[in-house]
Amino acid sequence: MKKHLKLASWNLACGAGPEYRCCQLEQIITVLKEENPDIILLQEIDKNIARSGNRDIPFLLGQALQLEAFFAPAIKPLEDGKGSIAPDNESGFGNAVLSRHGFTEMRNIPLGPGPGGEGEQEHRSAAYVQIDLGGIVVQVFSTHLVQSFGAPSPIRVAQVAALCHALHPGLPLIGGGDFNINVNCGDLQALASITSLLTPGLGPTCSLAKNDRFIFAIDHLFGRDITPERAVKKAFPDLSDHCMVTLEFSVNSSQ
Repeated sequence: MKKHLKLASWNLACGAGPEYRCCQLEQIITVLKEENPDIILLQEIDKNIARSGNRDIPFLLGQALQLEAFFAPAIKPLEDGKGSIAPDNESGFGNAVLSRHGFTEMRNIPLGPGPGGEGEQEHRSAAYVQIDLGGIVVQVFSTHLVQSFGAPSPIRVAQVAALCHALHPGLPLIGGGDFNINVNCGDLQALASITSLLTPGLGPTCSLAKNDRFIFAIDHLFGRDITPERAVKKAFPDLSDHCMVTLEFSVNSSQ
């Protein structure tokens, strides 16, 4: 049995663009409506945080797009922008999965903090769901790994191992997000050993600054029992310093 679907993955940079201004929710909704994906993976998204107008952005996106939404906070930024604390059920900053199909399971997978150093202070997480595609159950994750320039990074390797440990070994899988590293570096080997890269050859997907050229190939999609059909990256520099990555694919299953 096969199911044909479209997925979009996007690091929203809080939806505020590279300069981290007020969340541009309506513009994001317009873009996602035009893409019309069945599943959306989002990273760097806010829930009830001051810089996003204290709005529940995952819920509002789901409501506008008529999709179910699951949000997995990783941290709660302090209002002065200097540091963060552990998230709670009411607010946070993290990852989300939105779906046209119903969730049968939802989990926030904690991936742990970095021990120190620039970019390694924040806790990381993965939003994990299982989706019922009318008789086929598929597991989906959205994640954002530690920013640690250069490789190998023991922190990133440990985060990938924690993610892989939480995945169901027998179900079809599609997931991805901002891994903050090229797929060839070796840090993602544990994930690559149990999945296939679904988005080879996309090239750079992230820039250093607004309206700058894209130079980092760090946004990836992986899958198991998935046949990729068409992968595309699209830039919206006024909304994020990351490209949106879309994938048309089919799910292969004997369920």
